Amino acid sequence: MIFVAVAVALILFIILNFYIGLKGYYFFNTILPLPNKYIYWSIFIIIACSFILGQVGRRFMPESVAQFFEIVGSYWIAAFEFFIIIYILIDIFSFLVKLSGVSQGINSNKAVSLNLFILLFVIGILVYGTYHSKDTKIVKQQLTIAKKAGSIKELNIVMVSDIHLGEIIGTSRLTKMVNEINSLNPDIVLLAGDIIDNSIEPFKKYSMGQEFLKIKSKYGVYSVLGNHEYIGGNIKETESEYKKAGINCLIDETVKIADSFYILGRNDLSSSRGGDARKTLAELLVSTDKSLPIIVMDHQPSHLEEGEKNNIDLQFSGHTHSGQYFPNNLVTHLIFEKDWGFLKKGNSNFIVSSGYGTWGPPIRVGTDSEIINVVVNFKDVP
Repeated sequence: MIFVAVAVALILFIILNFYIGLKGYYFFNTILPLPNKYIYWSIFIIIACSFILGQVGRRFMPESVAQFFEIVGSYWIAAFEFFIIIYILIDIFSFLVKLSGVSQGINSNKAVSLNLFILLFVIGILVYGTYHSKDTKIVKQQLTIAKKAGSIKELNIVMVSDIHLGEIIGTSRLTKMVNEINSLNPDIVLLAGDIIDNSIEPFKKYSMGQEFLKIKSKYGVYSVLGNHEYIGGNIKETESEYKKAGINCLIDETVKIADSFYILGRNDLSSSRGGDARKTLAELLVSTDKSLPIIVMDHQPSHLEEGEKNNIDLQFSGHTHSGQYFPNNLVTHLIFEKDWGFLKKGNSNFIVSSGYGTWGPPIRVGTDSEIINVVVNFKDVP
């Protein structure tokens, strides 16, 4: 079944790329006749396959070359999506116009102008998205949890998800994030998965753990695993590197903080692919004192009804990126009950972040790179 799905996706990918390639060929050949069509198609195929080349090529080509292909391929993923949407809509419109008999459609001169506009428009989106992805929005929220938390009356929580540290999002961006976190004077810092992108190697290579050690918080830094930690493989090594960086990684684990509240870190749903089914929320709550506040981290905001059923007080999630760029947010909105923002179900509060970093195309359009800052007031209501 998986093989069939992959085969269908690959065939569709080839057909749609060929469709875009033809549009490009006719456009460039009209404004400046191409000396050799094989050169054009060779360059186009390399660009279309560059993300895969960058990923696989790290095994046999210099790191800088593989990184170049990965960056080009990342941008092509977004450009490809925009081109497909625009050209399909234009072709449908042109077909309907011809069918109506009102006009014969778009002549060659208008076609050149239209294609030039589309090219510049897509490039403009990519440039804007690149700069916008680096602008961080601090999302502030006040919450009241109707429980006592020992002597703690107020808890200043800073949560970040989906940093995706690697070759594209590197140390300079991480340093900026750490400074932004420290500026919020957190009592506790929560990292809700996908700290790394596809491998722990860049994390080690560029000593990124040293930056995490600069985070200042009263009760420490806690994290959970995301699907990209599992994509990277070698969870034990990843967990060890996080520990060296001062990050307490909770894998289906519950810790009691200052004898006042609990932080519960769930293993990611993707762990089941390796045969390690995660524990249920009910199992993880067995040894907890339900009279104290319970704060959960679960990378993927799936099955929120489980949290509501078990009366957790607050859950932080990420994973969705809120689609990262339009129109992907329409898809994530359909998949998840809550793909971004705040949701209250019964007595349980859920917060889903659009993430700090990016995956694939390093752009954001219609979404923000964000850090969540929640001030929780504990008030024992009779």
